[in-house]
Amino acid sequence: MPERLLILVVAVCLALLASGNAHAAPVVDGTFDLSGDAQRIAQGPDGNMWVTLGGGNEVARITPAGNVTEFNVDDIAGAVGIGAGPDGNIWVTLSTKVGRFDPADPAGTVETFPADIAGGQQIVTGPDSNLWTVAADKLIKVTPAGVAQAFPILTAGVDIAASADALWIADANGGEIVSATTGGVPTRYPTGGNPRGIGVGPGGQIGYTNPAGATAGRIVPGGSPLPTPAKPGTDPYGLAVGADGAYWFAQAFGDNLGRLTTDGVYSEFGNFGADSNPRYVAAGPGNTLWVALHELGGVGGKKVVRISGVEPPVAAQPVSAERIAISQLRLSPKRFRVAKGRTAIGARKRGKAKRVPAGSSIRFTLSRAGDVRIAVERKANGRRAGGRCVKPTRALRGRKSCTRWVKAGRALEHTGLVAGGQRIPFSGRIGRKALAPGRYRMTVSASVVAGPRPDAAETTRFTIVARRR
Repeated sequence: MPERLLILVVAVCLALLASGNAHAAPVVDGTFDLSGDAQRIAQGPDGNMWVTLGGGNEVARITPAGNVTEFNVDDIAGAVGIGAGPDGNIWVTLSTKVGRFDPADPAGTVETFPADIAGGQQIVTGPDSNLWTVAADKLIKVTPAGVAQAFPILTAGVDIAASADALWIADANGGEIVSATTGGVPTRYPTGGNPRGIGVGPGGQIGYTNPAGATAGRIVPGGSPLPTPAKPGTDPYGLAVGADGAYWFAQAFGDNLGRLTTDGVYSEFGNFGADSNPRYVAAGPGNTLWVALHELGGVGGKKVVRISGVEPPVAAQPVSAERIAISQLRLSPKRFRVAKGRTAIGARKRGKAKRVPAGSSIRFTLSRAGDVRIAVERKANGRRAGGRCVKPTRALRGRKSCTRWVKAGRALEHTGLVAGGQRIPFSGRIGRKALAPGRYRMTVSASVVAGPRPDAAETTRFTIVARRR
C-alpha cells in the first residue's frame, strides 16, 4: 500500500449540485496515521474526534486541525464503541463492561462498570439522557452512574443511533431495522439481508446500509424501508449523516464513500487508495466527515481521513428581499407570576397591598412583515467539563461552577406579523405547562422567509415568582 493515500475526488460534484447544494464540492484534506487499527470513531464533547484502536494504545484524539494524540489506558483495553455521554465524559464499550473518562485526562479519570456485553458496538446518548448500546440479542441502557439494564429484543445488533424519541438499531442477523422506546418496546422494519450502519436524518427519516445486495436505504416516518441500489461489490457499511442532510457511508471494497440523499439519489465520493478499507464514518465539527480506515485481511487500516466542505444546503431566498430587523425587545413586567388558565395578563390587587402581577407581555418592533420564533430557557447551575458547561454530577463536583441555560419547552411561533410595534401576551406557560419559579431568558428571532437561520434575533431576561397561597 502507498505511504500516502491517493486522493481523487470523483465527479460527484454534479450530483451534489443537482441535489440543491450550491456550495463547492467536498474535498479530502487530511489523512492521519495511527499506531493501531481504527475501530469506531465519534465526535467527543470537547469538539475533537475520538477513535478506538486495535493494538498497544486504546484510544486516539484527533483535533479539528489534525493533531493526533494516542493514550494507553489499560483499564479499557479492547474498547470498540465510543461516543459522547450526557455527563461531559467519553464512553466506550468492551467485553463485559462499559467505561468512561474525562476527555481532558483519559488515563487519570477512567472508570468501568459491568454490563452484559459479549462484544463492544457503538454507544450513543439516547433521548432520555442515558447511554445506549447493543450486544448480540440485547439493547442495553446504561445510566450516567454506570447502572446497566438489558432488553433482549434483537437477534444481532451491530449499530445504534438515537432520534428525538427513540433508539434505532441495525439488527444484522435479524435482517431488519428495529426502533425501540426507552422502555425497550420494539417496532420492526424488515429489510432482509444484514443491515450494518444506521443514522437519523432530517425530519426523522432514517438511513441505513445493507451489504447484502449492496444497498442503502431510507425509512420515512410512518413508512416501510425504501432500498436504493449502491454499486455492486462495494460493501456499504458504517453510516453517518452529514451537515448537508445526506447519508454518507463507507464502502470498504470500493475504497470510497457512498452518498444517499433523503429523496433516494445515490452517488459516490473519493478514492482513498487500493485496499484502504473505509469502514466507519462520523460527522465532525466545521461541516466535516471523518472516515476510519479498517484493516481487512492484514492490509489497510491504521488511518483516519478528514473530508471538509460538507455544507448545509442554502435555502432559496429572493435576491431582492429586504432583511427584517427586530428591536426594543422587552417583557412588561419582567418579574411576574404564572397566570391562571389562558389568561395572559393579570391585574394587581386593589388596595394598599400590591401583589406581583400575573402574566406579562412580550413587546418588540419589527422593521417589516415576517415570522417570529420565541424560545425560552431556564437558568441552571453547571460544572465545566470538556470546554463546556454541563449538568452537575457527583463526578464533576470538584470542577469550576458555571451557568447553563436549559430549554424550557418547545418554541412559540407567530407567523404573518405586520411591521411595527408588537405586543404578544405571555402567561408564563409554554402551552399548558407552567414555568417553575426561577430566572429565565427569552430569545425572539425574526425571519422574512422560512430557513435554517433567522434574519435577526434579540434576547431579554425575566423572572417567574411563586404564587402566594
